[in-house]
Amino acid sequence: MEAILLGTAQDGGVPQAGCACPRCAAAWRDPARRQLVVCLGVIDRATGSSWMIDATPDFREQLHLLTTAAPECTLKGIWLTHAHMGHYTGLLQLGKEAMGTQHMPVYATARVCAFLRANEPWATLARDGYIDLKEITCETPYAGRAAIVLLPRHRPLASVAARRARCGGRP
Repeated sequence: MEAILLGTAQDGGVPQAGCACPRCAAAWRDPARRQLVVCLGVIDRATGSSWMIDATPDFREQLHLLTTAAPECTLKGIWLTHAHMGHYTGLLQLGKEAMGTQHMPVYATARVCAFLRANEPWATLARDGYIDLKEITCETPYAGRAAIVLLPRHRPLASVAARRARCGGRP
């Protein structure tokens, strides 16, 4: 199992829309200073599988980075940590106008799944079968070659779930 950091910036990335602070101004002038929104890729070369933790506004670039790092691996699912704009809006890339996936597993808490089912355009992605929302809890960790365990964090206005990956039974 490998992890690859696909972005490090806050939800809006760098530069942020409408921002002229020195950091953003420098990134507007020099594309090399731009930063993608925080996202983690998980690669399992033994099974030819990969996953993304969060679907950010930079999803296209991040999927390309993940595919370039592990061309032999196929994206098998997306884990959403919470419902802030920088963590789920990239799901739009899975719809018919872009990738047109079929039943891409999207793992999230019940609160995040309810939010996606109740709000367009994410509700259409689920209803039309582009994504398959899978509710996760502390009692139902993902089981595979690596265990992904939900560790709840309580924050107002957000359903946040930190994850801990274990490989071969080691924390």
